[in-house]
Amino acid sequence: MILELVRKELIYKNEHTKDSPFAAFRFLLKLVVYGLLFGLIWFIFANLDKKIASYSSGASYNFLVLFLFIIMVISLISATVRSRIAIFSKKDARITLTLPIPIETLIVSKVIYIYIKEVINNFILSLPLLLAFGFNR
Repeated sequence: MILELVRKELIYKNEHTKDSPFAAFRFLLKLVVYGLLFGLIWFIFANLDKKIASYSSGASYNFLVLFLFIIMVISLISATVRSRIAIFSKKDARITLTLPIPIETLIVSKVIYIYIKEVINNFILSLPLLLAFGFNR
């Protein structure tokens, strides 16, 4: 039951975009933006890491940890906003509250959905940092 609700949540959140005539354009634009973000994070981190490594080799690792910490704080704020939207959506409540589903199951499925989305977002944001740090060694 929980997996079906998570699947419904993933489909429901993306349902409004696939019928649009500009859906392919939006998807392509999203890929370009993610690619530019990836390249920008890589460029900034790699250049700062080289400058910091020239002063002290141990400071480079601390710099990576600081960047990852900042990403996690931003992710926490994002997850808080995303959870408020996911749990208290009026449109979703009209559909799911009329079904014979326990409220606990509904909340757990939404928490799993938010967790999956945040893991994907953290992976996208952390990957260029970790790759730049690894390639500079």
